[in-house]
Amino acid sequence: MLVFTSVLFSNTLWGQSPLEPCGFGAAMQMMQQQSQNYQNDLQKFDKKYAGLVSCENNTAYLIPVVFHVLHNNGPENISEAQIDEALAQMNLQFAGGEGGFNTHIQFTRARIDPNGNCTNGINRIFNSSPDATLGIYYEDVAMKNLSRWPTERYVNIWIVRCILPDNNCSDGNATAGYAYLAPAESEVDGIVITHKFLGTTGTATGNVANTLTHEMGHYLSLFHVWGPDYTNCDIRCHDVADCSTLGDRVCDTQRCSAASATSNCAPAPTNCSGSCPNSPAVSDTYPKENYMSYNHICQDRFTECQSARMKFALENYRQGLWSESNLTCVGALGFWGNDIVINSNENWTTTNLPNGGNITVSGTLTIQPNPNTPNDPVTLNIGPGVTVHFCGEGKVVIKPNANLDLSGTLTNSCKGQWQGVEVWGDNTKSQYVQSGKRWQGRLIGRTGSVIENAKVGARLWGPDYANAGGQISCEGTTFRDNYRAVEFAPYENFWPFSNPSGWLNDVRNYLGSFTECAFITDDEYPGTQQFNAFLHMTGVRGVSISGSSFTNNRAITSNSFIAWGYGIFATDAGFNVTAKGVGNTYPPSSYIASGFNNLGYGIYTANTTGNKPYSVQQSNFNGCFVGLYNKGVSAGVTLFNTFNLGKVPSTAIIPITPLGSPTKQDQVGAMFENAISGFTFEENDFLKVSGNVTNTIGTICKNTGSFNNVVRKNRYTGISHGNVANDNNGIFVTPARGLY
Repeated sequence: MLVFTSVLFSNTLWGQSPLEPCGFGAAMQMMQQQSQNYQNDLQKFDKKYAGLVSCENNTAYLIPVVFHVLHNNGPENISEAQIDEALAQMNLQFAGGEGGFNTHIQFTRARIDPNGNCTNGINRIFNSSPDATLGIYYEDVAMKNLSRWPTERYVNIWIVRCILPDNNCSDGNATAGYAYLAPAESEVDGIVITHKFLGTTGTATGNVANTLTHEMGHYLSLFHVWGPDYTNCDIRCHDVADCSTLGDRVCDTQRCSAASATSNCAPAPTNCSGSCPNSPAVSDTYPKENYMSYNHICQDRFTECQSARMKFALENYRQGLWSESNLTCVGALGFWGNDIVINSNENWTTTNLPNGGNITVSGTLTIQPNPNTPNDPVTLNIGPGVTVHFCGEGKVVIKPNANLDLSGTLTNSCKGQWQGVEVWGDNTKSQYVQSGKRWQGRLIGRTGSVIENAKVGARLWGPDYANAGGQISCEGTTFRDNYRAVEFAPYENFWPFSNPSGWLNDVRNYLGSFTECAFITDDEYPGTQQFNAFLHMTGVRGVSISGSSFTNNRAITSNSFIAWGYGIFATDAGFNVTAKGVGNTYPPSSYIASGFNNLGYGIYTANTTGNKPYSVQQSNFNGCFVGLYNKGVSAGVTLFNTFNLGKVPSTAIIPITPLGSPTKQDQVGAMFENAISGFTFEENDFLKVSGNVTNTIGTICKNTGSFNNVVRKNRYTGISHGNVANDNNGIFVTPARGLY
């Protein structure tokens, strides 16, 4: 027999006495009166559950929870220790640690909030009236509106001063908590508990009620052991054959007609006989030991079929909580710690880390020398296949004389950007190792390593901008969907040794290199700021880039080509872009060219306070609005490159040059502007490709001044304009000087 019940009574009739320890009955009555859809959904749940043929289900589930502590700066603002004790108690009880069935359901505090920020899973909310009101829908919703995280991703647990109506919040007689069966509406879904009934420590010292476990049982669709509070005893004291549809809908709990609040744990007959005139003969004993009874001091178990019903709810109505993607997003899966400090050599692998190496770190992961042995370098190796997730404020800090050797992946939780890697430096020290000590931090990226979804993938300065020179060496690393992939701050490297004679303090190139690295941004970019640049350099010299690609694959709507960002943005900074030779012979049998694709500027370099030359050789420029732009940088070298012109990501932008018009999109291969002396620009190819651009320009020289600058032996094929000179690019003297 399958019996469904509906509510026909008013809140007044079914109002709950504050002396009753659980407000589940009144809460359910209110919710069913509020929503006919909820009644229908409960009936569908029961009908579907009635078809379950076995209670055997050994699947393990991890469930993220968040505690919203409502307080008026009183004792209800409970400690983190009290919350931890209550959570540990619930996990013990769900694991069968007090003698019951092991449900294999466990709970953990979320470590990442809905916005991707770090959290300890405790959200403290000041309110002048930090109470809940039982049985009144709009007041329940109003209280929960103070702080609610997405109910499909977190179990929301509200801790309140007291649950009204309660004339005396300070005494021991009160409604301890309430919850709703699945599938409850998101406005009310979750658990409410009075602070003095949460756990057994802090403000709950002396409490014997297993309130959190009991209410979590309701949240996971368990009734009280006697069944729905709003049904008659004939439905509660049912035939054994109707155990999955009547009573508490669980077949291995003993039938009973009502609550029993005795503290006597001795076996006693069920209260069906004599109290329900139409009930069958029942010889059961009352299930005082069950967590869903009111016999708090006697409780020690869930049953196997209760476990099966809770898992049925998880698998059919609360799937979002335990999915692998959600557990990663909330920081529950593979949580490895908060503000971790590494001060001795460590190797992180897929075998010595939890969850197969797919872990979450909350806060900052710091790599630093041991303070007792500061001259001994320390290295953290993050091995292949390891993925470390960080929340919004999370970051990696590599302090001087420390190294991160990365073969795995550093990424965000699932929403928003994390801060990235900070490689700290020291502007007063050389980057060369001296007496076994490196005075800057160092990031080493190995083949297959990934740094993604950060504000700045690798920031080579810290703790402030004046402490620059952080070192980086990457080969085969992917930098993906970062606002900036790598950021250099002003730093001048130098030779720190007296030998060879005369070399001391001579200027040297920055120890920073990128070989066969991939810099990518695409439609998975998580930032709110528009992507800026892959390599952003200021005040450095000689950064090495070989065989690397810089690609923007995002679909962007903008009327400014700047929105497509920069491959390399260099201000008073020098760099060398080349191809990577293949093989071990010289000359190499072939080359892997560097490439700049679909960018506003492939390369932008400018001289504002100090000239530092650059070199760009054997590179390809595809789909860039401007391939190479040089603003006042002298002694630059541009050789053997290919500029493919004719196609850009969008034509709905402001024209780039005076040659453009509102109806003609223009594209530029290379442009030189402002006073420049001695640049080399030779043997480059400018090729017309099919696409959406009608005005293609190979080379523009504008106001380059009276210096002898040579643009020669370049090949222009099929484009609109080969060489264009604007404004002052020479001086009429004898002999004439300037652009030729």
